[in-house]
Amino acid sequence: MGVLHKHLFNEISFGKCASTLQILNASSYGGVHRALKTLPGYRFSEFFPDVPSGKFSTSGVLCVDLCQIPFPDESLDVVITEDVFEHLENPDAAFQEIKRVLKSGGIHIFTVPIREGGHTMNRTGMSPVYHDAPEGTGGALVWNDFSYDLVERFTDAEAQTRYLPVHTFYLPEQVTRLETEYADYLKKKDRPLFFY
Repeated sequence: MGVLHKHLFNEISFGKCASTLQILNASSYGGVHRALKTLPGYRFSEFFPDVPSGKFSTSGVLCVDLCQIPFPDESLDVVITEDVFEHLENPDAAFQEIKRVLKSGGIHIFTVPIREGGHTMNRTGMSPVYHDAPEGTGGALVWNDFSYDLVERFTDAEAQTRYLPVHTFYLPEQVTRLETEYADYLKKKDRPLFFY
């Protein structure tokens, strides 16, 4: 079991029997999904642009638009989003919506790639970057490159965000070089770069 998964299970065992928790995972695959899928209050989802939020895809997976979550106020104990927020055009609206559906004392466990150094950047107007996505969608556009300022961005009077560094992909001195290499790549290629 990976570091993230161990931390996840420590977080969701906050005094309740796991079988009583109402959990929404914004992923229908992966280690967290496999570990939780037998719990009675567990629901998994994906976002499909051609399926209304709250409806099921042709493959039977619930579509959830995190900016329009199809659950009542204060109905969930845990919301899990792994590497999703960087793909949202409006992550602040999604965060507010997640707060709406969480019960008092509920938690949102999320992972995002962190841009070492600097501040969170919205990628509008920049060269597109895509991450792999499920069901052959061809990739998910990255709207935001998050940095450590996400803690302040997603913390307010109703919710506290904590940063747990699980692993570092790039050191601060590597970021500038990577961005230069990416810019050079774009000059030589006629298609966007995909990360898998």
